[in-house]
Amino acid sequence: MTHRFSPVELFAGTALVLLLVTTGGCGEPGGGGDHTDRSSGMTTALLAEISQLEDRRTPVADRFDHFSAHPDPAVRTRAALALGRIGDPRSAPLIQRLLEDGDPVVRGEAAFAAGLAADPALGPALRLRLTDEDAQVRGLAVQALLRLGPGDEGPGPLAALLLEGIGSHTGDDLVMLLGNAWRLEGEHGLTGLLQEWAAKPAESGGAERLSAIYSLARSGEPAAAPLFIRLLSDGDPVVRAMAARGLGVAGARGIDPAVAGAAVAGLLSAEEHWLVMVEGWGALARLGFTPKSDVLCRAMVDQHPQVQTAAIRAAGRFPDAGEDVRTWLATLLGADEPGVAPDAAEALARLGDPRGLSWGLDASRSPEPVRRGDAAAVLAHLSTDDGARAALRSLLGDESGSVVRGALTAVAGAGRSVEFQEDITRILIEGRDPLTRAAAAEALGAAGDPVSSLLLLLAADQRESKQKATDCRLSVLGLLARHPDNQDAVQAVQRGLQSRERLIRQRAAEILAGWGRRSEVPDGVCEARGKPQLDRYLRAAELYHRRVRAIIDTAHGPIHLELFPKEAPLTVLNFLDLTEDGYFDNIRFHRVVPGFVVQGGDPEGDGWGGPGYAIRCENNDLHYGRGMVGMALSGKDTGGSQFFITLAPQPHLDGRYTIFGRVVEGMDLVDRIRRGERISTVRMMVDPA
Repeated sequence: MTHRFSPVELFAGTALVLLLVTTGGCGEPGGGGDHTDRSSGMTTALLAEISQLEDRRTPVADRFDHFSAHPDPAVRTRAALALGRIGDPRSAPLIQRLLEDGDPVVRGEAAFAAGLAADPALGPALRLRLTDEDAQVRGLAVQALLRLGPGDEGPGPLAALLLEGIGSHTGDDLVMLLGNAWRLEGEHGLTGLLQEWAAKPAESGGAERLSAIYSLARSGEPAAAPLFIRLLSDGDPVVRAMAARGLGVAGARGIDPAVAGAAVAGLLSAEEHWLVMVEGWGALARLGFTPKSDVLCRAMVDQHPQVQTAAIRAAGRFPDAGEDVRTWLATLLGADEPGVAPDAAEALARLGDPRGLSWGLDASRSPEPVRRGDAAAVLAHLSTDDGARAALRSLLGDESGSVVRGALTAVAGAGRSVEFQEDITRILIEGRDPLTRAAAAEALGAAGDPVSSLLLLLAADQRESKQKATDCRLSVLGLLARHPDNQDAVQAVQRGLQSRERLIRQRAAEILAGWGRRSEVPDGVCEARGKPQLDRYLRAAELYHRRVRAIIDTAHGPIHLELFPKEAPLTVLNFLDLTEDGYFDNIRFHRVVPGFVVQGGDPEGDGWGGPGYAIRCENNDLHYGRGMVGMALSGKDTGGSQFFITLAPQPHLDGRYTIFGRVVEGMDLVDRIRRGERISTVRMMVDPA
């Protein structure tokens, strides 16, 4: 099938405005919106000092008091962002002061920082910004308030306040309100405003219309289902894609799946835009609506890898699919393209087809660890077959840690953790590496197991406290969080407050707060890369005024990136250092989610690996449009080497994952990457100052 719309053209024109709304102080990355230059008070030494304090997550009062009163607005702006990233409640008075700054760029960054800090104490100061003279400041205040959430009073009062303060406006602040309204769950007064704007004609709705459609689709508002069906025939492919997604999400909220499914299936019978097709197949899978076999079979051999992958994965969700669909899936078991055969085998396994079982059993005996890991994902869906069960048990004892982790993830994802609880507990206690034990902890958590296994976890927690295995300890804490009434669990979490690692202390404090046991995170300097010296921060600061580029060489050709050292200096420096060490050479793209992201940078190849250390998040007010490069996480401040590239705008990731670059050439090549393909190498270019 040919496609009328080139992937490179996706989101061109007015559609780009949709979810790349540029509000806030930074403007274009590294460009005209920045208020610093070489003659300003923002010296390299000052940048390095702020980065170091931010990296230590320590709001040194006298220094930040000095920064927040600095005569240069660039320094005050950078200080506001640092305080938000640190997220310490003691920073609230300084953020509040910066919210009242005379410079709108500073106020905007302070509003963004308040959203990052997630401190309810900043709510009143943010509400005052809803009447700010600057529309960008108002928009960032709206976003921050919605990130803070409604609190105990419920969504109604906050929605009413925002509706009164912003609802009659047009421009950046209204776009931000409409585009973030999905963050308010439950019934609230913004729903009517969203539908009003979403229903406007394309020529008069502008960015407000697109943002409203996004929020409705994101939340799957059932009342918007008739509107979504109408929008399936919109002239803008972005709108059609969002409408299809909205119907799929709404299917879980009570709308008639037959009506919604028939509308989406009708769209797919004639659709030629790849993103619309990807979202359409995802929607049908959620709705459980079986399409016509010829339409599905055609999509499963589509020339666009994103469409083909989405259709194959959806096929396994249609138990009423005809024999021709199963025959096509069986044919694809012999495909040469990476990832196609495992996806087809998993779809057949979901359908209970014996050809899926046969492929899974053969793959479980493969000499290649990657293929054995794929086998686990297939066999986990065959719960009634003794052979599949035995093969899974063998994979849980595999000599390869990545295979064991793959089997653990597959078992948990298929809802079979209880069945394999004894095997999982053994891995947790006897596992050879902390990554595998972390996967076992998460799988055991999926089983909802009570105190019997919890006591074993406590023993594992004590052993892990002697190792630098942050991911494992975080997984253990996550499981302990399920047992607020168990005294051993409470004591173990309280011990986490004394950890040398701030991540552990912070997570323990969050769990205790969730249990109604308020506790502050104890002070203590703990930097992300062991104990990096000041020269590291100086190196990052020296990149501030430079153009930093990277080229990712793949089998499809070179992908050119522009990196953002002003917005994410330590993340860019980390990527630079890893590249110079050849770290990314021959590493797989281990995760590809059609229409969402392509992800790589994991030496383990299964999503669990990293460089052996963690770096801090450098969340910024850039936006996740198509082709943005972000740092993958397993929780706040857990980045390392894994990165992703967005295949379409993903506004819900804004402010949650560090954006440190964007694709400037070769996005059509990113679209063609399949799971399992490798990075040949990464090359860096840093222009002179």
